[in-house]
Amino acid sequence: MAKHVKLDEQICEMAVLGGAVLGSGGGGTLEAGLRLGQLAVELGDATLIDPSGLPSSRTNLVAVATHCTSAVQKPQYRPLFHKQAVELLMANTGVEIAGLVNCGSGAVDTAVGWGQAALLGIPLVDLVFDDSIHPLAVMGLLALWPCDDAPIAVTIVGAERGGGQKQEVFSRGVPQPLICMLQQDSVGEVGSLALAIGPLSLHWTRQHGNLSLVSQAIRIGKAMIQVAHDDGWETANAVSRTLGGQVVALGTVTDVVSHGSGDRAFSVIHLRDQENRPLELVHWHRYVTLDTSGQRIATFPDLIITLGAKGTPLSGTEVGKGLDVHIVVVPGGEEPTQDITVRRSATYRELERLIGKPMPP
Repeated sequence: MAKHVKLDEQICEMAVLGGAVLGSGGGGTLEAGLRLGQLAVELGDATLIDPSGLPSSRTNLVAVATHCTSAVQKPQYRPLFHKQAVELLMANTGVEIAGLVNCGSGAVDTAVGWGQAALLGIPLVDLVFDDSIHPLAVMGLLALWPCDDAPIAVTIVGAERGGGQKQEVFSRGVPQPLICMLQQDSVGEVGSLALAIGPLSLHWTRQHGNLSLVSQAIRIGKAMIQVAHDDGWETANAVSRTLGGQVVALGTVTDVVSHGSGDRAFSVIHLRDQENRPLELVHWHRYVTLDTSGQRIATFPDLIITLGAKGTPLSGTEVGKGLDVHIVVVPGGEEPTQDITVRRSATYRELERLIGKPMPP
């Protein structure tokens, strides 16, 4: 990827398409992401930069995210709220911000950073805190932060459901209370929250973020656009080739069953493949398991990707009864460090309690 990439309509479409794929069923709908990306294009001056283009000394970044307080609802996006979240963090920390970092992939999550870059005149850095530690990338970022002696600041801007009273929260401290605050929705009965987290040093961010993931989203989107339109099978193969994965099934959704409420809500999607074998997807913020005939095919942090009959990436909230769905699986990648393994084990225990299914040791 070049040192600087200016957002235009073509880059926007590719980035949001690829982001929807990398979101593994989370991070918002393609329709919403494209709409928001187009808004960033119209605002102008949204720029993607390589981390090597930033000065190494005294460089501070901010991670931006949309957090939905219900795991089964579609995330919303209010550009003004996200702008205010970053401004609130800068005002309370007194730190000058050199770049923005997306927290999580997904169509809407990808568009968040582009929109903020356009609104604030701060570049988007080609690095993403992905969701390979926790299905919700914000939780994964906070889990990576040094636990005991290094405070981190989080700002939250949201509104009560139905357009009620606006809320702004600034909190600084060690990660665990901040994690509990987000899990318990203690900011109130809200739908989607605009979050800003930081300041994060460039050195720490490069150590713990996923480098060039925005560029990878653009490459995936380009590959999808280049294949035949309205051909789900060809699009699924283009995605699997680009990511080194496999198209594992074409299934028809027979039922979607929701469990729990709020952040603890998850859904189980039942399908039948072309040979009438049962398939089962579990979605909690993203797809976390795929089983067929009682055997595990993929487990978080593997990428489990759903594409519609015409190749449109589908979020878990869009997969409904009667839909034909192509399923692509991409292995989780390199062997994790011991530090990541410990944190991921905590996530597995959380998932086992939540969905009642065995996860890897």
